[in-house]
Amino acid sequence: MSDGTETPDSGSDAGPPGGGSGAEPAGAGIARYKVPAIAGAVVAGTAALLILPVALHPGDPFEDVGSCEEVFTGEFVDGLHLGGDLMMLESEPGESGLPARFDPTLICVDAADKSLVAEFFVLDPAEDPTDYGAARDMVSTRRGIAEETRSDADEERPFRTTELEDLDAGDGGFTALYEPPEELRWDYAEWAPGSTRGGHATAVFSLRNVVVQVTWFGGDGSTTPSRASAERVAEDLAERIPETGEEGGGSPPENTVEP
Repeated sequence: MSDGTETPDSGSDAGPPGGGSGAEPAGAGIARYKVPAIAGAVVAGTAALLILPVALHPGDPFEDVGSCEEVFTGEFVDGLHLGGDLMMLESEPGESGLPARFDPTLICVDAADKSLVAEFFVLDPAEDPTDYGAARDMVSTRRGIAEETRSDADEERPFRTTELEDLDAGDGGFTALYEPPEELRWDYAEWAPGSTRGGHATAVFSLRNVVVQVTWFGGDGSTTPSRASAERVAEDLAERIPETGEEGGGSPPENTVEP
């Protein structure tokens, strides 16, 4: 039963103070939220335009990557978890035990038993000023050689590619595992740095104008080195090079836009 007193929830038709209808024009509620949404889209789009050029800039080219002692410090080597006591020293082409098919800028080799070899190729940025494509082409060429080695093996190259996978390090690359066929094991023992080796793993990647090849023969007389070990070294080197290397400070690649 009602006592005749009207409450705010009673459904009164009373309009707002000053008279007039309390109903909003059709679409007023929608229009109220359109402005913030559009403004937000404009702000987000402007931010994206400011960030995009920075993302497209791959960084200045490297003049060098540092020395073997600077790259392979004791702390860095311990973090690789390869086992044994690695001591990486600079080597001349031909002294690493690997065929000198290319001309590395720097070769670092484990002084104990040559179980790990790291080759660094610093390409002249003046010859590749656009997008560091020459470095990626070099990686692609080496991958092509690994593909060919799946079936071909002889006295000069006494091993076959048994595993080949993409590598997500630097600007990209690949890892591969090589093993000698039974009839060429003696030839492989002469080719490899250690006579007890039963194969080797490599990881190849590029970082701007630098190409790196890691070759892992396994420690402590390992007969089947792990491709994952070479991959781990490559991934750590991709992060290490910007710390030890010296950038040339030249112009960025021509297809990038400075912010």
